[in-house]
Amino acid sequence: MDMLEVHKQARANQLLICFHEFKSTYQKTTRIIYAFCEGKDDLSFYRSAIEGSLEEDWNVQMWEAGGVDKVIELYGKFDWRSYDQSQIIFFIDRDLTEFTGVRLPAKRNIYITDNYSIENDVVNWNTCERILIEVLGFNSLSFDHKNKLKQIFKTELSKFIAQMVPIMAWIINWRKYKHKACLNDICMTHLFNIQQGRLKTVARPKQCKNITEYIHKQCKLYVDQCYDLAAGCEEFCKDNRHKRFIRGKYLLWFLVEFCLSIHKDFLQISSIQSTSVTKPKCKVNLSHSNAIIIISSRFRVPKSLKGFLSVTVESFIKKMEAA
Repeated sequence: MDMLEVHKQARANQLLICFHEFKSTYQKTTRIIYAFCEGKDDLSFYRSAIEGSLEEDWNVQMWEAGGVDKVIELYGKFDWRSYDQSQIIFFIDRDLTEFTGVRLPAKRNIYITDNYSIENDVVNWNTCERILIEVLGFNSLSFDHKNKLKQIFKTELSKFIAQMVPIMAWIINWRKYKHKACLNDICMTHLFNIQQGRLKTVARPKQCKNITEYIHKQCKLYVDQCYDLAAGCEEFCKDNRHKRFIRGKYLLWFLVEFCLSIHKDFLQISSIQSTSVTKPKCKVNLSHSNAIIIISSRFRVPKSLKGFLSVTVESFIKKMEAA
């Protein structure tokens, strides 16, 4: 059995384990909300959102299914005549389905992200400000300094999104032709760095002549010489869709690196320099390895997710309380 088959079998086993654990612990009349999502990072983001909708004596039990296909497959295993759809909920990423033609299920108890993934709703100035203040110790920043940092953040995030357009265009092309690629192998640290809050590009990522060569080398794919990259970028940017469909994990990298850069280089940022400003001490060490844990409780839940939880979780709680 080759490694691909081993991986497929492991994912299938994970799905069966999820379903078995659910069935062995499920109680229709108990004060528990059951939830399934794609991956381990989603557990933190969605659990925080669900917890905000629960009464104090309610609990949530969650599983990661191992990808969108597995979440949808798991959904199909339920006999919904025996379960309340408001008590059992599912979360999946919209991903790039708007470009690839893949249809996602429209079900009352399946939440589909507005953008590429939930991380896209996390990466914004509100989250950045909370990290700077609550994690990196910038408690005493003046309104003027905050406003200047906000402008830098928005400017550099826009630059990052623009730089990511050709990468995402290639990824869409790979998806359309069913090319398998591990997108985590495209490392943002090989392509960019952030100094004094400003995005810098790496001229020759891992000694490759350009980004196209780099991403194909990393993902073990051949460059399709017939692909019109300019047309692909134009299609991706149509109606400003590029602002919604950059891969969320890449955006999260930007957020963490930006915050770390602001803390490291704070006194060298020209628009901030002042005799009354000192570099704060970190309250918590922020890194890419612990970013999900730190950020998941500090993002503002998007309106669509609040609405979803209202018609599922909150309505189930009201029904149980009234019984």
